[in-house]
Amino acid sequence: MSKTKILLVLSDSKFRDELIHQLEQNGFEAISVSDGFPAIEMVRRIKFKAVITQTELPSLDVLELILNLRDFDKIVPVIVLTQTEFVMKREIIQAGADVIEKFPITANLILKFIRQFELNQKKSRHSAAFSEYYQFDQNEFKIG
Repeated sequence: MSKTKILLVLSDSKFRDELIHQLEQNGFEAISVSDGFPAIEMVRRIKFKAVITQTELPSLDVLELILNLRDFDKIVPVIVLTQTEFVMKREIIQAGADVIEKFPITANLILKFIRQFELNQKKSRHSAAFSEYYQFDQNEFKIG
């Protein structure tokens, strides 16, 4: 059985290495790149359970990264990490991010987000299957 893949787009190598270690200890496969362009290529080829990035990337703006990711995967959860309070939070969320958190962040909190995303996806799949199975013609139930 293959492990669940998480894409890390982090230029901070110390934090990236620590997070890789924590994710792998918890049964995930962490795939890491240090910039947005390689991340876009990865999302084109591989299905990820989540993408973790930061606002400060060497050659690609985080908004451009998220918008490009959404072109290839509309539902992958995107967690954005920032080192400053003064980020464009509204624009980042509108671009398609699911969570914005300030550095430093613990691997445990990131794992909590990922597990919550997994639960939400299972619930939405179950709900969609339920509603698809129980579709009915409302005209059949009119009284009078």
